[in-house]
Amino acid sequence: MSTPRRSRFRPGTWDALEERIVLSSIGFREPLARPALRDWAQSLAAIRAANRPTPPSPRVLQAPRIARLPQTPMAARVPQAPMARTLQTPSVVINEQYDRFRADLAGAINQYLRTFDVEPSQTVQLTLVDGYEPGNGLFSVPSGISLPPASAEAPLEVAARAPGETPRLYQITGTASGLLTGVQAYNPLSGGFGSIITAEGTIIPAPDAPLPAGSTLEIVLLTPSPNVDNLANQYLSFVADRTSRLSQDLVTYFNRLPIRLPRMPGAYHTPRPETAIQFLLANQIAGQGPQLLLQQLTSQPLPSGSDAAVELYLATIDTIVESSREQILEGVRLLFAGRSVLGTGQITPVIPVQP
Repeated sequence: MSTPRRSRFRPGTWDALEERIVLSSIGFREPLARPALRDWAQSLAAIRAANRPTPPSPRVLQAPRIARLPQTPMAARVPQAPMARTLQTPSVVINEQYDRFRADLAGAINQYLRTFDVEPSQTVQLTLVDGYEPGNGLFSVPSGISLPPASAEAPLEVAARAPGETPRLYQITGTASGLLTGVQAYNPLSGGFGSIITAEGTIIPAPDAPLPAGSTLEIVLLTPSPNVDNLANQYLSFVADRTSRLSQDLVTYFNRLPIRLPRMPGAYHTPRPETAIQFLLANQIAGQGPQLLLQQLTSQPLPSGSDAAVELYLATIDTIVESSREQILEGVRLLFAGRSVLGTGQITPVIPVQP
């Protein structure tokens, strides 16, 4: 009868009832407790760590020392208070822009009206050597008097006044030694100098009167006035350019606002940009309608230089600018509230909130 075969011992498969260790060098089996095996492994690891040689430390290259001059201690930095962020409301910006526009417009008006302030360039006291008769076209004056040159293309206007009489306005086309030639009296019927020839061929002479010899005359050589039509065109061109700049500055301000702006009216399935206010500004200020700011400023008749006409023109311009400013302020307020302005339709109300 054979004995039962026992299972072969395999390293790594420890039996819970019988723990064994194979010692190949001795050739016998001896039971060994698990705690003792753990202590032996720890002691062996400690011996190996103690006998392990210490690796050499890496060599660190040091930068060469540079001689430095002694520095003065820096002053302590004074902490500055943070700058307060100032937000300008649309009403403040609109009022500032209109104030600048009114000031620039007043300066241009003064420069245009200055051309009508004709100042005498020279005043000469003369005595007629010979009497003057209307129609002969000559003033006989003492020789040796220096007078500016005159011609038919560039005549000179002369105000002659005899003692005890009202001044008379004449035009001369030549200045020779001792003679003023081409003398023509002012004609109030035509607004020019000399006679008038009607359509029927009738000659209407300018009102004039003779001057006796020896009469003392005060001849004032007037400064030739510039081209009034050219100055008027330049003034109107400046008004148009400055008005367009006012519209552009306000539109740029609203384009840069960090808030939601009212949208243009339209169907919900179509894109509607937030440019309702910009459209209002461009239309009311630089539009082409007869009741808009640009057309009202350029359609006003320019004054001729009299005090009453100048005062009336200035008052009209100031009224037009002030009315436009109030319309813009009210239109922007209504658009922010979602109201319809100038037939643009129903605008979606927007509450301006800082992001």
